[in-house]
Amino acid sequence: MLSQNVSPYVNVVIEGNWFNKGQAGVAITNGHFSTAKLTLQRNFFGRDQYAYGGSSRAPIRIYKPSATSVTGLLTNTWQDTGKALAVGKNLGIYYG
Repeated sequence: MLSQNVSPYVNVVIEGNWFNKGQAGVAITNGHFSTAKLTLQRNFFGRDQYAYGGSSRAPIRIYKPSATSVTGLLTNTWQDTGKALAVGKNLGIYYG
């Protein structure tokens, strides 16, 4: 969980990890600051996510997309197929 509640994060790079389970492997919120910027690239994600809000399953959740910049987002892949995550319900990356 990345949340800027105390101070903004600077130069955060999340790369080469494996995420699975939970409601989201990576959840990004802006906290008390207006924008969020980070690099999230070349990570692997499992499909064993809990259903969020009844039916949505997404290992990456970005809660304020209009104020969030994530470099490398589409380089993250599903562990089982090696295919890139995509934006959309149950496609891997969920905004909102």
